[in-house]
Amino acid sequence: MKAQKDVYRSSRVLYIASATIEYFISILTGTAYLAKVASSIGISDGAIGVLSSFTALGCAFQILSLGMRADRAVKPMAFTVNILNQLCFTLLYVIPVVDLPKDHKTILFTSLLLVGNVLLNIPFSPKATWSKSLVDENRRGIFAASCEITSLVGGMIFTLLSGRLIDTFEENGNQTGAFTVCAVVLFVLTVSHALCILFIREDKRSDKSNKPLVARLKGAITERSTLLLLPLFILWNAAQYLTIPFFGTYQINDLGFTMTAVSLISVGYALIRCLVSAPLGMLGDRRSFVNSMSVSLIAMTAGLLINSLGGKVCHIIFYVLYAVTLAGMNSGIMNIIFDYVPRDNRNGAVSILYTVGGLVGFISTLIAKPLVDYVQRSGNSFLFINRVYAQQILSVAGAILTLAALVYLNTVIKRMKKVEY
Repeated sequence: MKAQKDVYRSSRVLYIASATIEYFISILTGTAYLAKVASSIGISDGAIGVLSSFTALGCAFQILSLGMRADRAVKPMAFTVNILNQLCFTLLYVIPVVDLPKDHKTILFTSLLLVGNVLLNIPFSPKATWSKSLVDENRRGIFAASCEITSLVGGMIFTLLSGRLIDTFEENGNQTGAFTVCAVVLFVLTVSHALCILFIREDKRSDKSNKPLVARLKGAITERSTLLLLPLFILWNAAQYLTIPFFGTYQINDLGFTMTAVSLISVGYALIRCLVSAPLGMLGDRRSFVNSMSVSLIAMTAGLLINSLGGKVCHIIFYVLYAVTLAGMNSGIMNIIFDYVPRDNRNGAVSILYTVGGLVGFISTLIAKPLVDYVQRSGNSFLFINRVYAQQILSVAGAILTLAALVYLNTVIKRMKKVEY
């Protein structure tokens, strides 16, 4: 008997390629790279931490995807919105080059970063459901791991080249040239990503329900499994955005890493994620995503506690453990929704959970900013502790939150009943 043709094979390859390109773009618009561009404009460390958390704030706009008709194709919207958001990110590297007053540059930079992150998140929920339709239900974990490994391997090379590029231009006193090249690279990535999205297959959506937005929103909010997952999303996002957005300036301004050194740390981080992603993905598929996420949260808690001790070595160890964390959480946090939320309510669940989680993350960064500013004004001292950085204090708070998430995961979510396919 002739085996049935896998009509989604090429689409899965293109989806992995698009995810890889998105990762390249996120490298140039996140953490240390964002800090480098923002610092060149004259934006303060505390403000840069808030800007870094715009990724979380953008998640709040995922709720807008509930307004999309259930039988409407995702591809046209994703194609258009992704181009617009990536062009916003491209223009971030143009701002330091143009001749404008500092205040105007700051406003323009902030506006483009915010709009870019908002547009990035609007198609997130429909795209997530679209991508899962390309994969067998019992291979979601390993497919997510394949996406991650491919992105990370390419990202290692991309990060090394980007970091070395910026350092070389700066050594020659030509930071403007570095930013110009980065803008060109981002534009090329934008075009490449659009082409990938264009050729990914999308069948007609089987859900023909066209309930009004209010009805869909009500159904998502009242879904019991969504409500039980909500505290996990709140704790996880609070822990991440209380800490990570401030680590870019910590690396460059406090620990004194060069961009090449930052790139080498990123490469090591990516290697660890490559090695751990597949085993954690298979653990999620064969056992439970609760198990794989538990490993990740233990790693995050330990990493933050080590980072709180201060110094370059402890920060590098943190990134090793953070790599283990994201290897499991990136796959698990989405797949756990597909494990416990009924099919009809998944789009709504993704929108609600990521929206609330994003808002909590952004608020967490806003709460942390005054502490960062206070510690810097006090000459790196806090209460009766001298010679301490704000990022060390935030790491302790983050560790408490990840430990709480771990306890909730294993006492509440582990007891929930999975949906049947």
